[in-house]
Amino acid sequence: MKKRIAKNPYPIRADEEQMMADTGLSLDVINIKIKRIRTQSKKEKMMVTLEGKEVKDERGAGQYFLSIISTNNAIKLYNIMMKRDNYEEFINDQHIKPELSKEQLEIMTGSKPHDGSYFAKWLSCLATKQEFLSVHDALITLWRNSQVYSVVKEQINQTCKEYNTRSISILKHHIVLRTKENLPVLSTRAQGSHLCDSNGCVLKEHIVLESYEMNISRRDCEGMILSIIPATTKSPPHIKMATSCRHGVSSYIYSLPSKTFRIKLCYVLAHFSIEFKRCVINQSTALFTRMDHLLTILQ
Repeated sequence: MKKRIAKNPYPIRADEEQMMADTGLSLDVINIKIKRIRTQSKKEKMMVTLEGKEVKDERGAGQYFLSIISTNNAIKLYNIMMKRDNYEEFINDQHIKPELSKEQLEIMTGSKPHDGSYFAKWLSCLATKQEFLSVHDALITLWRNSQVYSVVKEQINQTCKEYNTRSISILKHHIVLRTKENLPVLSTRAQGSHLCDSNGCVLKEHIVLESYEMNISRRDCEGMILSIIPATTKSPPHIKMATSCRHGVSSYIYSLPSKTFRIKLCYVLAHFSIEFKRCVINQSTALFTRMDHLLTILQ
């Protein structure tokens, strides 16, 4: 079991199901073993000397592979990857403060096209359910002589030969970046960054190449601020104004490309309309009248 996981530390769902069938262990137990062995493997593979030759870790192999494929092949690889798993749209619960459901956001009106539906779409990540809930970056494993990813089989085999390995593990968002442009050596100077801060997301609009400092600076960013006029008895909530986060180049969202922002929202109530106040007062008056009536009956 240990050797099997060590050879493929980032198994896909099919691999995990095969392990369950072979060992009789539950998925939870297998995942615990995978995490433990994965941690050990990372420590062992950071710098290894084999017969006087330095062996590079799997991340280096992944970057080498991405450097030798064309942008067109990267797009084909991405398309195959997307078809193999069930990718869905999700909104991170932590990305709307105070808490607001997708449905509550979608009914809001606003200056077209920037209404509630626009911001709900803007917030939505694309990921598998398992990877969206994971705290780790999503990975894909490419095996030597792969039939599934035959479009890049030649480059997979070349990389495996170069790095003396049977497979390559690549971060999925690095593949997304490669579909857009040639990549530099990813390090502290240039990193693949999730603007949505959701590790499993593979939506192209949410992933950019930026410096380590810029990436880290987004961690405590509150994101976009929406000023919302509350609902009345006659109309739904209305987005009065949207103000960019500090990573935007202007104070107003409508003139900016989405990639400059942190994909996150917080909102404030702009003001209470007269109709809304009247509705609240009427509801309160009715409640006190019912309470008085109840007290009279009890007496």
